[in-house]
Amino acid sequence: MQVHTRRATLWVVSGVLAAVLACEGLPSSPGSEPDITNKTGYFAYQVSGIRNYSGYDFFTWENRGSEVFVHISPSPESGDALIVLVDAEGRHVFAQSASAQGTFPSAEGIPGWWTVRIYCAAFTGTVTFSARARTETSPPVATG
Repeated sequence: MQVHTRRATLWVVSGVLAAVLACEGLPSSPGSEPDITNKTGYFAYQVSGIRNYSGYDFFTWENRGSEVFVHISPSPESGDALIVLVDAEGRHVFAQSASAQGTFPSAEGIPGWWTVRIYCAAFTGTVTFSARARTETSPPVATG
């Protein structure tokens, strides 16, 4: 079951990335400046006013845990946006559409410096999500 999930995730990532690269020359606007919180064990991202944006952004984030909970509060109008987390060894441990609603666990990864990637393909709307390291003493906390 997990093998099929990972294959599906790779197909989704590949599809959105191909769409972003194909639309690279289109006029777009990334919206307002992102509101970003980047602390050890916690990362939050929000950008609003996005209009027909195709592109990507990435951030380096220190995560001392092996798993995270990602909370997504979607406000898409059109297009696609994808949130991807890559662990300290370069493995994709999370990929989810930014139009999903809820809190989602990542796969287990290697602690250290993770990469947070946001891919957009002709996206209009707001992208809001946070990632919190899973700990034994604290359950996931919804934000946004």
